[in-house]
Amino acid sequence: MKSIVTLLWALLVAFGLGLAVNAQSPNTVAAEIAAAEKAAGETWLLLQSEVCGPAQGAVTRFPLVTQTRLAEKIFDNLYVLSNNDVLAWVITTSDGLVLIDTMYDRTVQEVIIDSMRNAGLDPAQIKFIYLTHKNSDHAGGAKFIQETYGARVLLSAVDWDGIVQPGRGGGAPSPVPPKKDMVIADGQKLTVGDETITFYITPASTRGSVSALIPVKDKGVPHLVAFWASNVISPASSKEDLNAIAAAATRFGDIAAAAGADVLITNHERYFDLNKRLYSAHANPAGRNPFIVGKTEVRNYMQVLKHCTQALALAGGTKK
Repeated sequence: MKSIVTLLWALLVAFGLGLAVNAQSPNTVAAEIAAAEKAAGETWLLLQSEVCGPAQGAVTRFPLVTQTRLAEKIFDNLYVLSNNDVLAWVITTSDGLVLIDTMYDRTVQEVIIDSMRNAGLDPAQIKFIYLTHKNSDHAGGAKFIQETYGARVLLSAVDWDGIVQPGRGGGAPSPVPPKKDMVIADGQKLTVGDETITFYITPASTRGSVSALIPVKDKGVPHLVAFWASNVISPASSKEDLNAIAAAATRFGDIAAAAGADVLITNHERYFDLNKRLYSAHANPAGRNPFIVGKTEVRNYMQVLKHCTQALALAGGTKK
C-alpha cells in the first residue's frame, strides 16, 4: 500500500512540475508576450503594445497622415524628415549626402526636397539613396530623385526582382519604381566621404528588407546607430514569414550588440517614440541626446520584436 501511495505522490509531483514548466514555456503566446513586455519596459512600450497587439486580438493603429514637419537635426551628421508617420533620413558626409528612404511619390517634393532645403541641405548633393525596402511609403519618391538629381539607388536583390509585387502583409509596392541600379548584399559596406554604412538583409516588411549600422556623432562624440528596416507585421502573415522576421530580429540584435550600437532608429516614428525624444531634445538642448538609449535598450528593442513576432506566429499565422 505504501509503495502505491509513494508512486501516486511521485506522479502528482511530476504532473505538477510539468504544469509549472508548461506555464513558463517560451513556446506559448502568453510567455512570448510576457518576455516582450519585460524587454520593452518603459522605453519601448508603444512598440510592444502595437506589435504584440494582434497576438492578443487587439492592436492600436495610428492614423496615417501626410502632414509635413520641419526637418530635424538628430546628430551632427543625421537629419530626420517626417510626415508624422513615415520617416526618411539624411546622412551628411564629407562628399555629399546619403538619403535613407524617400516616402511616397505624391509627397516627395514637399516632404523630402522642400524639407531638406528648409534645413539647409541641398538635394542636388544626394549621392546615394538607400532604400530599406520596396514598399510605396518608403520607395515611392526614389524615381523622382534618381532622375532629377542623378542619385544612385541601392536596394536588395530580392526587392529589385519583385519591385512591382506586394510586400509581406500586403504592403503596396511603389507605383513608380526607380530604374534598377545598385544591389545591396548582406554585410556590404558603402563608403561616402568620411562615412561608412554597413548593410544587413533582415527580412521584415519584405523578404529583402535591409537594416544597417550607421556611425554618427553627437557634439563630436562617436556613437553607432542600429537602423532597423521595418516593424510592420500582420495577422495575415504566414507562420513561415513571421518566424523569418523573428529570426532576422534576433540576428540583427546580435550584430548590433557585437558592434556596440547605442542608438536605435527606424522608418516609422511611432515605433521608437520619435515625438517624445524630440520633445526631450527641445526641452533640454544642452542635456544628453535622448536618441542615445544605450546598448542594452538597443538589444531590448530587437527582443521585443522577436518575442512579439513569435507570439503572433503561435497565435496562428494564417498560412502554412
